[in-house]
Amino acid sequence: MPADTGENVADLERKLTNMKAPRVSKGKLKLARENIRVAERVFQWRLPGRDAFERTDHILDMAKSIRNTGDPLVEILVYPCGDAFYVIDGHHRLAAYDTAKWSSTIPAKVFDGTFTAARVLALTANSKNKLRLSAEEKSEAAWRLVREMGYSLTVSEIASASTVGPRTVHTMRTVWREVQELARREAKPLPDDLSWRAARALRKGEEPGFDRDEWIETEAQKLVELLRKANLGVNLTKDVEITARALRLISSGLPRALIEEWSVEEAEAISELAERHANPPAF
Repeated sequence: MPADTGENVADLERKLTNMKAPRVSKGKLKLARENIRVAERVFQWRLPGRDAFERTDHILDMAKSIRNTGDPLVEILVYPCGDAFYVIDGHHRLAAYDTAKWSSTIPAKVFDGTFTAARVLALTANSKNKLRLSAEEKSEAAWRLVREMGYSLTVSEIASASTVGPRTVHTMRTVWREVQELARREAKPLPDDLSWRAARALRKGEEPGFDRDEWIETEAQKLVELLRKANLGVNLTKDVEITARALRLISSGLPRALIEEWSVEEAEAISELAERHANPPAF
């Protein structure tokens, strides 16, 4: 993926306050690569390391298209801030340009709405060159909207943007109020990157296990890298029925353990599947 500036929401808000936006005409334009920036903590709603195989294949396919045709991809969507343009929608396309060593200008479209609207649009933007968010990423996106934007967005707006259920958004708002109150009582600041899983643990009075989550993420990334080096990613995603059978052959208890592990983030999907099996459609 393209190099990240590491900037957060507060950083860009300061830039917007202290610096003039670049003078550009509205609509489409062509940008030099050095004028395009990436701030994933602001405009990227995907969880780090998730769907690594699909993302890599997606980028390589687009890079191959660029090399074979010599034509650019559909324009990326950018937000003017300071002396540069930040990607709202098009992180994978930008990665494809870098992979293909594209040296020409990059087609872009400038978003001229508010900074908040640009962030929400980064979540909801839908282009033919965009991969869908996983259920876990949608939950975390909704949680970030609840944490970072408070009541500036309604429940229905958050639900629509993240595509999680309104009931889940109501629950998140309740949890957010409770963990904030808990932090005030104990005089312990909440981390800026408090996850939905960690917040639920705090609400129950449990240690959120930030170190354990970090360890799990690190070990999972190691496993992903081993699978990538063994070139197993394609086989795992090509036919999920075969993959499911293979996991059961490895351990008969593994499927149930995985369902339990995913039961929170995938609750709505599990309920939908259970309903579908209980009441199969008539043909």
